[in-house]
Amino acid sequence: MRFLAGAGAYAATALFAAAWSPGMSQSTAVGDSLVALSVDTSDRNDVLSFYHCIYAASENYAANIGWDGNVGSCTPGTTSPAFKDDVRRRINYYRAMAGLPADIEFEATRNAKAQAAALIMSDRNGLSHDPAATWGTGRCWTADGQEGAEKGNLALGSFGAGSIDGYMRDPGNGNEAVGHRRWLLYPRQTVMGTGDIPSGGQTPTNSIWVVDSSTHRSATGSYYAWPPAGFVPSSTVWPRWSLHFSTATFGSPTFTSAAVTMKRVSDNANVPVSIIHRYTGGGLAADPAIVWEPDWSGFGGSAPEETEFEVSVTGVTPGASGASATFTYRVTPINVNALAEPYAITGTSSPPTTGATYEITPLSGAGADKYEVEVASTDATPWTEGAEDSPTPVIIDGTTGGYDLREALTPAGGSPGPRTGTKAFHFTFDNFEDQSFEIDRDIIPTATSTLDFWNIFRASVPSINRLSAEISTDAGGSWTEIWGRQAGGSSSGSWDSSWQGASLSLAAYDGQIIRIRFIYRRNGGSAFNQTGQFYGCYLDDITVTNSSSLGAGTITDLGVATSFTLDDTTAGGPLTEGTTYFLRARPTLGCKAYGWSDPLLATAVAPTGYDAWVHRATVGASHLDHDQDGLTNGFEYGFGLDPTDPSDAGSLPAPTMPADNQLELTMTEPAGVSGVTYGAEWTINLVDWFPMTDSGSGTTHTFLATSPASHLFVRWTVVVE
Repeated sequence: MRFLAGAGAYAATALFAAAWSPGMSQSTAVGDSLVALSVDTSDRNDVLSFYHCIYAASENYAANIGWDGNVGSCTPGTTSPAFKDDVRRRINYYRAMAGLPADIEFEATRNAKAQAAALIMSDRNGLSHDPAATWGTGRCWTADGQEGAEKGNLALGSFGAGSIDGYMRDPGNGNEAVGHRRWLLYPRQTVMGTGDIPSGGQTPTNSIWVVDSSTHRSATGSYYAWPPAGFVPSSTVWPRWSLHFSTATFGSPTFTSAAVTMKRVSDNANVPVSIIHRYTGGGLAADPAIVWEPDWSGFGGSAPEETEFEVSVTGVTPGASGASATFTYRVTPINVNALAEPYAITGTSSPPTTGATYEITPLSGAGADKYEVEVASTDATPWTEGAEDSPTPVIIDGTTGGYDLREALTPAGGSPGPRTGTKAFHFTFDNFEDQSFEIDRDIIPTATSTLDFWNIFRASVPSINRLSAEISTDAGGSWTEIWGRQAGGSSSGSWDSSWQGASLSLAAYDGQIIRIRFIYRRNGGSAFNQTGQFYGCYLDDITVTNSSSLGAGTITDLGVATSFTLDDTTAGGPLTEGTTYFLRARPTLGCKAYGWSDPLLATAVAPTGYDAWVHRATVGASHLDHDQDGLTNGFEYGFGLDPTDPSDAGSLPAPTMPADNQLELTMTEPAGVSGVTYGAEWTINLVDWFPMTDSGSGTTHTFLATSPASHLFVRWTVVVE
């Protein structure tokens, strides 16, 4: 992917904070993008909610584009309003994360000129801010396109919201000044425009109109950074870090003596950095900034997630005062698919078939928007995921672009057709984005389980592109590669001549619930974007041996409640004695349903005690009085009475008088009764009751009370577990 940035101005910053969780619905989040966005980056859950409500809302941009142009006939066409909102929302997302005014509008004339510029770039398969000088005023050139190119960020090989990510990343030689990032974040901006040509028969391109001082707001604020201070989605923590300065506060700062240091906060471990650009303003690169690249080789190769780093930039000299200044802030890359706090279900592992109550560990603070609980049992039926129409593959298609994941494959260039059937799963970089699909099964391996599949490579870039099989143990929150293969080669002579098999032990995941996905990564390098079957890689006949899966479970929406009853409703049918049920919970927070908790395994048992009795009698809870005889169901159970017979209330053991001022109560527990605590109380005024001591033994209970007055009242008490 290539980028060119437009020409210069200065920057300022304004700070905002807002809460996005809980209570942020999808409809609220993806509404009018003209509404100013803001987020509190010091609040991890707020950043998560903002990402899933705003950033993720633009991920369907490729399907939304609705482009009606044609590069072959030099027709720029237009794109849909929904697509333009996707692009604008993505811009405002980054600006809000940086603490900047996030209320960018798109204007029709600027959109049209940007669209004309994108057409020129797609037609020429290149980038130029002066296309007339570079290619002349021939095919597809227009004055509008010329102006759009002069005043725009330009991208080749991407379009839409994907290009916004590319501009923020700003990779490659010539982009050390991160000029594209600067223009998108420039705080004084209020109006932009987008032009886009999608993939699929032509080179995808984008142009964002950014050079427009006529619509600038007043400069305020001091400095801002990317990545910004606080919690930041790790996928947007790019290799190049930058700190930007407002000329309203600093004049024209100089960085000649500036130094950047970074350290891991937990142990002060140093992160080596290389300053790659010191820009003081003017020219083509927007506002003053210093740019550096951290060396993560000592930290696993990339910025580790859930780890706080401190950045200190010293020796910055403001143009106005000339006094050296230091800027220090902290950044924590985070996994946007995982909450930082655990959540789990607690309760009995041996519920009676009559049901039992369970609790969900609630999220701290304001909690979640809602909780869901899933009850499922296992299914040991063997399965194989092919790409055929029947049986329909049980997968989640994560591919993007205009090609079919399941494709009829024919032999070509010495490479075979499908391994079985007529189709295979196909990955190719139609729009230069990583491609994936997930096996939509919750798999429970054993110590002898293996993941088996077959793959072949056709035209690809061997030094960069990589096919991986990955495992998730947290319902897709994070993934670990267990197999990977670099791409094959660009010529048919290097294509696979036969299907390559893989068999991977899953013994390390014995008894766990796992998810499996396959992903084809471009890894930021070159790739073929053709969609024909000569390109990319293929997979077929995927299975896990000696395993079981969770069957189709019953999911219950609890709202904000954090307790539920396992019964015939939540289980989707009557609980069966001896059946083990997998109970899992998940919270929804700010437009995202997070992964399922670790399961609580509950094996249903025959009810005992009151549960068994009430199940037979079907009279309800122990505190109720089914036959309306003045005795609760619990009393009738404890004394062996019939809860459906109102005439047996007089059968309770009556008191006797061993002496003139004494009353005694005696009873023997009925056969089959358990889980009951018997007691008795006495009073002389029917207001103040006092417990009586049980002098009996075993299943016989004897209570004696001596009256301090001329009268005495006694009563039985029963507590049912």
